[in-house]
Amino acid sequence: MSDNDSPLSLNDPVSVDNQTGSGPVLEGIVAHLGPVKFAPGLDWIGIRLTGSSAGRGKNDGSVKGARYFDAGGGGSSADDKNGMFARRANVRRRRLSKLEELRLRRELGENKTRSRSSSSAGGGAVAAAAGGGGRRSSGAATAPPARTMASKTPPKNTDAAAGGGSSKLE
Repeated sequence: MSDNDSPLSLNDPVSVDNQTGSGPVLEGIVAHLGPVKFAPGLDWIGIRLTGSSAGRGKNDGSVKGARYFDAGGGGSSADDKNGMFARRANVRRRRLSKLEELRLRRELGENKTRSRSSSSAGGGAVAAAAGGGGRRSSGAATAPPARTMASKTPPKNTDAAAGGGSSKLE
């Protein structure tokens, strides 16, 4: 089993391969694992973009009115594009140096503080998503429960991943 096939956990640092291969690789942490309402399949991964990738996402952790995670934008605006969804084949686990790990901890801590001080739409999203952590996609009675980021615990240092694939990104 390669690192790209090994299971991911919430808060794991990851990179997302660009489906066209021409754009930048985006980096973030795993914020949701499992089925979603906007597309079939059980291998969807919600990613909260971090560092230089922040603001380059497709959503704020919600798609078509369904909230899956808090992308940590700090505001209550839908313009906070710090989240995205990708299929497992497009997501690789990242290995962080100690310096990168410290920077990520600091960034996540700052966003947590901003979210708490913003309106209830910004700070309550994590609690709302955590309450729905056991939701299943409709019509898939055997689907494993979705896992959603309930805390913003900094990620652990993990092994580098290899591989990739081409699937639609949300």
